[in-house]
Amino acid sequence: MYELEDRKFLEDIKTDILSRLEDYSETRHSAGDIGYLVTESENANGSWYCNAYKAEQDVKNHWDVFGGVYAYMKVELGYEMNPFTDTEKFHDVAMINLYDLTYQKMLSEAGIDSNKMIEINDDFIDALKKNMDKVDIGDTLEWYEDRSRE
Repeated sequence: MYELEDRKFLEDIKTDILSRLEDYSETRHSAGDIGYLVTESENANGSWYCNAYKAEQDVKNHWDVFGGVYAYMKVELGYEMNPFTDTEKFHDVAMINLYDLTYQKMLSEAGIDSNKMIEINDDFIDALKKNMDKVDIGDTLEWYEDRSRE
């Protein structure tokens, strides 16, 4: 189970996803692609914050979370990136995947088919908000950590 600081970090991501969705209001997309859509501008320069120190502190302060994302990327994507040699790049890629994993869990809890074309509007955002308390990405990340050790 994650410490309070990590749980707050993950809650902030859910809130940020909902906020970013508003930027795409009244547009249609495949529901499953929206997790990456809301972070598409983050990978423009290989840095989430454009601040290596801040990225390093995020990874250090939330290693339980980032370790789980590292395991996910290794198991599901076959992508092994050393989080300690190029922390800023790792942080960027990990955040993009963390946002997508969180969004996919939000979509699932709302009962929305990820293969469906949807319009991002108030009803869609409200459906995600309504089930937001059920979304716990921590269990998913822990599962990937266990799986990556096999």
